[in-house]
Amino acid sequence: MPQVYRILTLFLFLPLLTYGQKVGVVLSGGGASGAAHIGVLKALEENNIPIDYITGTSIGALVGALYASGKTPSEIEALFISDEFIEWSNGVPLEKYLFFYKEEDPTAEIVNIDFNLDTLFETNLPISFVSSVPIDFGLMKLFASPSAAAKYNFDSLMIPFRCIAADITNGKEYPFYNGDLATAVRASMAYPFYLSPIKYNDKILFDGGLYNNFPSDIMYHDFMPDYVIGSNVSRKDASPSEDNLVSQIKSMLSKESNYSIECAEGIIIEPEVNEITLLDFDQNYNAIQEGYKSALKSIDSIKANIKDFRTKAYLEKMREDFNNKQNLLRFRHVSITGIEEQQTNYIFSRALKNKSFFEFDKLEQSYMRLLSDRGIKSIYPIAKLDSASGYYNLELKIKKEKSFQAEFGGIISTRPINTGYVGLRYTRMRKNNLIVSGNTYFGKLHSSAKLGGRLEFPNKLPIYTELSYTASKWDFFNSSTTILEDVNPSYLINHENFIDFKVGTPVRFKGKFELGSTFFELENEYYQDNSFLRTDTADINRFRGFSPYLEYTRSTLDQKQFAKEGSKLELKARWVYGDEKNIPGSTSLESEKVISRREWFEVRFRYQNYFFKKSKFKLGGQLEFISTNQPFFNNYTATVLLAPSFQPIPEMATLFQYRYRTHSYGAVGLKSIYSFTKRLDLRVEAYVFQPFQEIINNNKSAGYGEELSIRDFLGTATAVYTTRIGPIAASFNYYDNTVNQYKFLIHFGYILFNKKALE
Repeated sequence: MPQVYRILTLFLFLPLLTYGQKVGVVLSGGGASGAAHIGVLKALEENNIPIDYITGTSIGALVGALYASGKTPSEIEALFISDEFIEWSNGVPLEKYLFFYKEEDPTAEIVNIDFNLDTLFETNLPISFVSSVPIDFGLMKLFASPSAAAKYNFDSLMIPFRCIAADITNGKEYPFYNGDLATAVRASMAYPFYLSPIKYNDKILFDGGLYNNFPSDIMYHDFMPDYVIGSNVSRKDASPSEDNLVSQIKSMLSKESNYSIECAEGIIIEPEVNEITLLDFDQNYNAIQEGYKSALKSIDSIKANIKDFRTKAYLEKMREDFNNKQNLLRFRHVSITGIEEQQTNYIFSRALKNKSFFEFDKLEQSYMRLLSDRGIKSIYPIAKLDSASGYYNLELKIKKEKSFQAEFGGIISTRPINTGYVGLRYTRMRKNNLIVSGNTYFGKLHSSAKLGGRLEFPNKLPIYTELSYTASKWDFFNSSTTILEDVNPSYLINHENFIDFKVGTPVRFKGKFELGSTFFELENEYYQDNSFLRTDTADINRFRGFSPYLEYTRSTLDQKQFAKEGSKLELKARWVYGDEKNIPGSTSLESEKVISRREWFEVRFRYQNYFFKKSKFKLGGQLEFISTNQPFFNNYTATVLLAPSFQPIPEMATLFQYRYRTHSYGAVGLKSIYSFTKRLDLRVEAYVFQPFQEIINNNKSAGYGEELSIRDFLGTATAVYTTRIGPIAASFNYYDNTVNQYKFLIHFGYILFNKKALE
């Protein structure tokens, strides 16, 4: 009998004898300052503190999910300080994968608003200012395999995990404990006006911080740990302001969070990251260091409350066992909803290339190329493992952009070249894409209107056709601060009207080939010398004709102006045929109208490449070559007006400089860039311009100088600060052998205009 009592007693106390202390970690929301959580985890691991459960909200959900998925703190840190992560956080897609042939001619656009004509005003308001597409894809890349390895049960991750979203449909928090891990984290991070919300199980889910920014209650009720370590980087929200719409809406949506540990012993670590703003992800490294230092300050207190420690070898074995369960990301089937299949077949068929599956890098290329289409608003990916085959199936939920897009931009400058820009486009995505667009520039220097249409055929070999009409005016006289500022010329007004038709097709993914023809009428008004009177009449020179052309372009440049990475190659051959009509003014030596037939052939080559990068310093170069048998026109001024020009510095597009216009020339330049921050750069550029023969003025008639007899140097030192909508630049420019060799310019916006007829 005593033996039976001893056995029963043993069974009663067996749970206590085998009991091990359980530790939970709670990670708050807090935007970019949440990178500090990584430093906290790093300090805990280095000191063998066990982590048995983890819960998080918003950025805490992301860090927690990465750790629960088997990533080391060092691996998470490397991700957070990478350029790829910074691009995700800013909504920037991977530029290297975008389809260049989808890109249209760059304009001065800096902001755009999408809308539909048949919907209410409130449904046209933007719900986020950052594209979620790169983040959505990045989360799928990070969590598809761990999710499948856990069989979509968050208790079966390497560390059992929970995260919180805000269900604004029902006005309560929404905890995730199973399902697609990427979707759970993405819902928890959907911060109002930054990232769009997620629709899940017929609920609209926003950032969990709206209702529960420190989910210690979820930690206790779901896992009941013995000890809780909290990392809190949140800051108290300012009271709503009458002038701040975001603060008003957030105040209406959010509920007060409890920043305490419920029903368990524990400690809360509060890294000093108040100086890091909500979206300042450039400060991730500093935030991580602050988290690490703050955790070390509390480590003795934590150790005093921990009975069982976890060795490095044990933790490595945990990670190895979990990572071994994960299948490589290889995809067999892609299903797409939201757009016509024909829009995507030609992209994904290239990724397969007669294989039964395609690797992740091929999927990434194809996925990002979908974003080249401005008609696509968002792509939400869900990767599910087919356990029978070992491959993943990918479901892409695509949302079309609103049909209409209004564009605004222009230039604000210290010189009288201020120009406004307004554009409007209509996009219809069906079997074939139709894009109809128009824009206008207006200012003292330049006014222009362009109307065009583009039809895209997503065949096995994609092609597009484009038809456009452009009317523009350049007034170099009125855009000068004084008549003497640009002595050559003091009076020049240029009018262009032309129709351009072209057919294009991609050459691989970063090149395009175009065949087209331009039908044009060019008219120039000018005086042939600077000593004119109010009573004088200007010469008028008209040139009407057509010009077929072939063009190959390949570009990987990262920006449409002030690029810092990539390269661009342009090769163009053009034949020009037309009639010149010259109507002499009172400053002309002639008195009769002259009509002459003109035709010529020209070849243009331009190549720029940013070929060296080390830390904050970059080097680039530019080569340019133009050769043409263009004839002289009726007089010197008319000849120079229609001659090709060298314009490597943005300001030169707003100047008429005889010195850099000739029929055939070569040029070479060197660009150096020093980046003080990711947004602030100093650019120093120098160029050598070598005309084959200078066009000279022989008593108002055109002639050639001696071959290679002159050579010019020009350069610029420019400070550029890139805001989220456009650049602010201050430049000091030097132009060799001109009337005003030195020019200083400050401007905001892109110095870009509609293309000219014979460019």
